[in-house]
Amino acid sequence: MCKTDHLAFSASSTGTKNGIVVNLKNTGSKKCSMHGFPGVQLVGPDGLGDTGPDAARTDASASTVTIGPGEETRFVLRYIPDTSGSGKKYTRLSPRPTRRSRRS
Repeated sequence: MCKTDHLAFSASSTGTKNGIVVNLKNTGSKKCSMHGFPGVQLVGPDGLGDTGPDAARTDASASTVTIGPGEETRFVLRYIPDTSGSGKKYTRLSPRPTRRSRRS
């Protein structure tokens, strides 16, 4: 199982509206696997207290991803923009525990 301590996170634009590519790099010395869906939360510039809701997840089936030392995997995070007029700005993603898929 991949441990958060052995994963480097980075994000970049998808080039489309309301989407972010999240990259995960294995910084550990051994191959590791992930199964389920990544959990993330939007975080404000101060990183304290100013957080958005946990990202919603779909009922899609999850696959297992295995990455070796130094290898990367990625996923697209789609989000709904804030239309409340709150003026909050989120500048980072914080990892959250994953939700494991249900097995048939």
